[in-house]
Amino acid sequence: MRAVPPGAVPRPGTVVSVVLLLIAGLAGCVRSDAASAQGGPPIPTFAAGSGSASSTVSTVSRSALLPQDCDQVLSHEQVPALLGLPLDSVDVHTTIGVPEPNVKRLERVTCQYDRIGAGSELLEFTMSAYADAAAARDHTAINLAAESQSAGQPGDPSPIGAAAGTYFVDGAQRIIVLTYGRSALSLVLQHGIVADDIERSVVVDLAQRVLPALAT
Repeated sequence: MRAVPPGAVPRPGTVVSVVLLLIAGLAGCVRSDAASAQGGPPIPTFAAGSGSASSTVSTVSRSALLPQDCDQVLSHEQVPALLGLPLDSVDVHTTIGVPEPNVKRLERVTCQYDRIGAGSELLEFTMSAYADAAAARDHTAINLAAESQSAGQPGDPSPIGAAAGTYFVDGAQRIIVLTYGRSALSLVLQHGIVADDIERSVVVDLAQRVLPALAT
């Protein structure tokens, strides 16, 4: 753009060009300020893949090793959808166990899900936290031996990600027993709640949802 000589009157086209340049500069500043206000790393997202544990558990820190409220681990409002039951048909009860120093177990929490009005148990799982990973493995090995004897046959290996697992069919119960770091999980689904051909996959899915609540 040519400079306007002193005393000369700028042509209309020159004025319009200057105004457009000023508007463009201001828009660039606004975009720059908005980007600065939204600075920092992006919020991470996690996709639950095969063998990975998906979590519904709050990441808020807690003083205990295990959650003290089962509804925060697996919501009673979520269970009907997972088991193909009517909405608002399931209740949950939390039982806090006592430490067992002889096996180095520090905490134990049992979660029981019942059909409202029917008094029938649908699902139960027990989370246990130990002093270390070796204690968790040792005590779980004892429980696995007892479960194998009860079922009348050894269980099938059923690991979930980094968690070692064994699946059992024991009468009217479908059971998975897992060890994960310094914790152990035993989950029992009653037979007849879901179709026979998907029982094992449902049990594994439920265990995946609980695993993130365990202490590692």
